[in-house]
Amino acid sequence: MAHPDRRRAENIAGDFYVDDTCIDCDTCRWLAPETFTAKGGQSAVFAQPQTPAQRHDAFIAMAACPTASIGTERPDPGFARVRSEFPVPVDLDGDVLYCGYHSEKSFGAASYFLPRPQGNILVDCPREAAPLVKRLESLGGVSHMFLT
Repeated sequence: MAHPDRRRAENIAGDFYVDDTCIDCDTCRWLAPETFTAKGGQSAVFAQPQTPAQRHDAFIAMAACPTASIGTERPDPGFARVRSEFPVPVDLDGDVLYCGYHSEKSFGAASYFLPRPQGNILVDCPREAAPLVKRLESLGGVSHMFLT
């Protein structure tokens, strides 16, 4: 979890913030570009989410952050719901699913799940997170792993 006492001064005032443990991997900035920006060699909140969709995207970024550097001033049950959504479809056909839960060990690289009748494929490695493991198991588990 992010530490409120380590909140970066570059964040705008409000509920969402980035603390100083950020490794500048860019994950939050491509998942929620309307909320997060690069500033001073790390990410920061430049605009608080104003709509339910923006808040959802900020929660997606919070769950995906490899260092848990994103936090909120107040707990929100919406975050728990979003955490259980992964993996989420990248394309309309659902042939590629984005796993979220980036790992600090891979400097925040994204991982993907490819459901296949011949055996499901995991592309790169997310960090271990119970909600993701449970969901991948419900989709038939992982038969093969491909590392890029």
